[in-house]
Amino acid sequence: MRTAWGRAWKLPDGLEDSLGPGEEFADVWFGIDDSYVAQTMGGKLQWKLHGNYGSLGQTLKYATKEIKALGLNVADARSYVLVWEDGTSQCNPGACRLSKSDVQEWAGYLF
Repeated sequence: MRTAWGRAWKLPDGLEDSLGPGEEFADVWFGIDDSYVAQTMGGKLQWKLHGNYGSLGQTLKYATKEIKALGLNVADARSYVLVWEDGTSQCNPGACRLSKSDVQEWAGYLF
């Protein structure tokens, strides 16, 4: 995959092959143990979490909104922060010890 700035990245096996005709990735977030979440320009989500990040996979499975921001902690396989396009957020603080109010405050800066 090549970024708009010309930087090339090797994506996980099969990820680029999963794109349909004319589809492009808008965002790809990487995590521990080759975990990733990818969002196409049209908002379609793809992910492989390899058993990491708690209930994030279930959340993504039933997602009806696009992701605005996502942080997958590469030092803690349970910890993530997710902000949806409408400003709602959720997190699993894991070892980060973030409170939900910390996450909501951070999410507010994105809008």
